[in-house]
Amino acid sequence: MTAATRVLTFGGNAVSIACADAESAAIVAELYDGMPAGGVLAPRMAFTLARDLAGGFVLTRDGTVVCRDACRGTAAGMVLEESAYHLADGSRGGMLLHAASVAHGDRAVLLPAPTGAGKTTLAAWLVHRGFRYLTDEMVFVPCGSTRVEALARPLVVKPAGRAPLATLLDFDACLAATRCPDGFLVRPALLRHSAHGGALPGPAEGRLLVFPTYCAGAAGDLRPISAARAAMLLIAALVNARSLPGHGFAEVARLARALPAYALTYGAIDGIDERLAALLEGTS
Repeated sequence: MTAATRVLTFGGNAVSIACADAESAAIVAELYDGMPAGGVLAPRMAFTLARDLAGGFVLTRDGTVVCRDACRGTAAGMVLEESAYHLADGSRGGMLLHAASVAHGDRAVLLPAPTGAGKTTLAAWLVHRGFRYLTDEMVFVPCGSTRVEALARPLVVKPAGRAPLATLLDFDACLAATRCPDGFLVRPALLRHSAHGGALPGPAEGRLLVFPTYCAGAAGDLRPISAARAAMLLIAALVNARSLPGHGFAEVARLARALPAYALTYGAIDGIDERLAALLEGTS
């Protein structure tokens, strides 16, 4: 019997996750406690997570088994991967960007970057310094808007990102992170500045574009780039180009013209948080 069903809404799309027992419900709550549940959209995909007879977990998608006999970390990682993929696949009405995002007050910094560029590490450092966590993976910007809707989820810290964050988290402590196939799932509350309390992230207004690249030992180099260069980098981060008119070129150009853009090469956070906060405060 299903203990709880959660509907996740993001980017003009929705999926449902039914949990057949308390342990499965606890996994889904841990993954998505930062996302509002429910909404008016009908789910386009239905998942079920349950304990199996072997003592592990089984995940099904519209009745088809995705994984079975999975440990807790693997199950959590599969739920996260599958739900994010199908939310993205059905996204409509705006740009879906592969990007992290943090906010200072109600003003957001978008951090578009390919996998391995260090956007999760940068987001974690900035949240530790007092920024509000939105996401480390995907943002949705409705057409004609600069509003940022974030796929709020745990940070997924890959093995290579463990060393840069070692001063913030004890990865060997069971409460600090959950091991999953891609690395570690880190709950944002473990990084969140005390001033943020337990409030849900919620949308924020996009005010800056920052394209990060992590380089161990590098001094923080934050430099402005042109709208044309920003548009080229945004195109590379655009996930749902096929569902947008003209493959999203007009929307990308609009966002690149609307927001100041910077390239960031960094190896430590010192000074970067203050500069970003000052830039955000200077935007209107």
